[in-house]
Amino acid sequence: MNVVKNPLRKAKILLVDDDQALLRLLTMRLESRGFEVITAFDGKEGLSKVDFINPDLVVTDLRMDQMDGMEFFRAARKQAPYLPFIVMTAHGTIPDAVKATQEGVYSYITKPIDKEVFMKAVEEALELSWGSDLETPLQEEGPFTDHIITRNPAMIEIIQKAKLITDSDVKILITGDNGTGKELLAKTIHEASHRSDGPFVAINCSVLNEHSLIHEVLPKAQGGTLFLNEITDIPLPLQVTLMGLIKDFEAQSELDKGVRFISSSVSDLKDTMQKKKFREDLYYALSVVSFGLPKLVERKEDIPLLARYFLKNIAARQKSSVQEFSPEAMKIIADAKWPGNIRQLYHVVEQLVALSTTPIIPQTLAEKAIDDSSIPIIPFAEARSHFERDYLVRLLKMTEGNVSHAARIAKRNRTDFYKLLARNNIEPQSLKRSLFRPQLEG
Repeated sequence: MNVVKNPLRKAKILLVDDDQALLRLLTMRLESRGFEVITAFDGKEGLSKVDFINPDLVVTDLRMDQMDGMEFFRAARKQAPYLPFIVMTAHGTIPDAVKATQEGVYSYITKPIDKEVFMKAVEEALELSWGSDLETPLQEEGPFTDHIITRNPAMIEIIQKAKLITDSDVKILITGDNGTGKELLAKTIHEASHRSDGPFVAINCSVLNEHSLIHEVLPKAQGGTLFLNEITDIPLPLQVTLMGLIKDFEAQSELDKGVRFISSSVSDLKDTMQKKKFREDLYYALSVVSFGLPKLVERKEDIPLLARYFLKNIAARQKSSVQEFSPEAMKIIADAKWPGNIRQLYHVVEQLVALSTTPIIPQTLAEKAIDDSSIPIIPFAEARSHFERDYLVRLLKMTEGNVSHAARIAKRNRTDFYKLLARNNIEPQSLKRSLFRPQLEG
């Protein structure tokens, strides 16, 4: 494992110990791995350097004169709440070190220091990110760094590409699974563009009709950006109308601000076109530039960053005393599959902040929250359809395929009941008694 990948910035590590020989040894080991090392001889000196150098990680001895490691830790956390600490301790003070991890210290290492154990602890602490912007090459301020938290190469490439077209009014198509941040990217592009003073109007295409599009949605989006969410839900007749409106906007004077179109889709639009469910001309009109957002599991290095970002903001909004994840909880979060992507991660962190009774979120709570959130949520219409079919099958099994009896129990007339069976592709003859009871011989 080696987390120092980005040449734009080395990780800065503050080493604090009153043993000068150990400081020199550890400094050499860390610098040989490419880290920038700053040293201090006690907690008081270390505290004076926290604000000044803004380290990514602190490694400190537990027992020191002037100010010991835990006093230093508590004081430093007031200045930098998400700064990770590793504590070095002699064997006789292990119980104190264990207590320190319960207060929020990332981990402890026993002396004498084993080189491989030490380097692994340092790299894991940095890998879990603990609020640091390590490896993030996007250092300038602006909408992209305000809203999109990433150090994933694919996402960084998307951001760099998006920056090139923010002011061009070119139409954009964003694809990706639910919860990957399609609307967030669209809104960020809007805020970075010359249309930022205009409205950003997001509309779910499943509820769109011709009247609302012409008389409500487009007028509201004038001078700004219209985000068409899930464009495969637009019925074919409305696709014709939308294509005509786009041509009208393109023919307008440059002095007319018009509307910028950004669209999104979960499904493969080319496949939808081949099935004649989406107009080819509309597809090419809306996808002059396209972005494909990766799943969260494909951005594993971003998971700790996002989790900590969400925790900080949610805790502030809820006025919660929750400060951070335990190392074990963070590992559970970092290793989870996240089928619901960023949206699922956000809701899990929101639940953890609400339910945690300690400032440090424990592993068991994280495990339960992730397990609970992984239960798939399907659309209401689909859930109702599943329930209806299961109900009918259970009813016919109960009545051994007797439709009249089943209809009476359901309090429906036989004609309506047969329509329900037909709609759910249930053949009552297949549910007759012979399928449920073995035939008696003799």
